[in-house]
Amino acid sequence: LPQPLITRFDIVWMIKDDVIESRDRQIGDHIIRMKRLGIPEHLIESGEEVEPKDTQKGKIYSRNVEGEEILTTDFVQKYVAYCKRNFYPDCDEEPRKILVDYYTHQRKEGQGSGNTVSLTARSIEGTLRMAEARARLFLRKDVTEEDAKQSIAMDKLWRYLSDEADLNTDDYSGIPKRTQSAERMILSIVRNLIRELGGECVTTDIYNAAAEQSFDEDTVDRVLSTCRQRGTLWCPRLDLWRVA
Repeated sequence: LPQPLITRFDIVWMIKDDVIESRDRQIGDHIIRMKRLGIPEHLIESGEEVEPKDTQKGKIYSRNVEGEEILTTDFVQKYVAYCKRNFYPDCDEEPRKILVDYYTHQRKEGQGSGNTVSLTARSIEGTLRMAEARARLFLRKDVTEEDAKQSIAMDKLWRYLSDEADLNTDDYSGIPKRTQSAERMILSIVRNLIRELGGECVTTDIYNAAAEQSFDEDTVDRVLSTCRQRGTLWCPRLDLWRVA
């Protein structure tokens, strides 16, 4: 996602579709069982265990597929609607100062760094909205310092997870951030070897040096091929590399 678009969201939540056989089997069994019982689609998607003639209307608690007691979708929807209609929290000086301090500090720390999703002026609006939303959920008319701190924790969490998921909004090339990092590091390794070895190095030397940085040979080969195509490195003969 380009940065102008991603900055319009308060949170960008990463959902990983990890392959876990036991969980996949449980999900598949639940979906087929609910279909056979004639359960409405929206109840299946919510992951709740219900009888064919049972509904959520008027109920507060239900049970999920693991037998755990959970709030019903119907109750949560009504509760959130009530919070939004009746509570408009005001952000006093102390929680406001916490949010502003976080914003200015993160902007300073992130200057010149590509390791996090950049904070823009919209970011502080997002943390304020999350703090206000938390106050609403607790049926409060004022944003507390704890609301501000929890809002900041949520903001930090999604930015950290976006780094783990290779989300690079500072770059428009479409190349994942971890791939870019590998290219930079391996190219740096090659240049250092060429400088140390008198103007050229062989592929085996690059493999060995890259392995110390936890890069496998396939990654090295891909980066070398890319650098050769771009004209960054020159390969005058098989397995011999020089700076172009």
